[in-house]
Amino acid sequence: MKIPSNMSGDLHVFWCNPDDNLLTDMNVVQKGEHLIFETTHFSYYAVAQLGPSTSLPTAGGDIVYNPNTGDSEYPIISMVLLNAILAGILIFIKKRLKRVN
Repeated sequence: MKIPSNMSGDLHVFWCNPDDNLLTDMNVVQKGEHLIFETTHFSYYAVAQLGPSTSLPTAGGDIVYNPNTGDSEYPIISMVLLNAILAGILIFIKKRLKRVN
């Protein structure tokens, strides 16, 4: 897997098991611009740049890591705001179309 251009440092690849929602660390080896790991199935995998302080529930027990993204905002807040804005735009367009007809 090619390393994303904005990532460096302590990189890991995780797979989330849909049966138990636990992460499996794929134990990658970095070779040049690629992360190498073995798997027995095709699936979605996540590359994570980690540091020392956030707990992740993994199949082997909780691992403590800090994603160190520099963003302290919770992504759910952004998603809710974006959905509210999109809903407002759609309502505005729908009302405008009703006036035209």
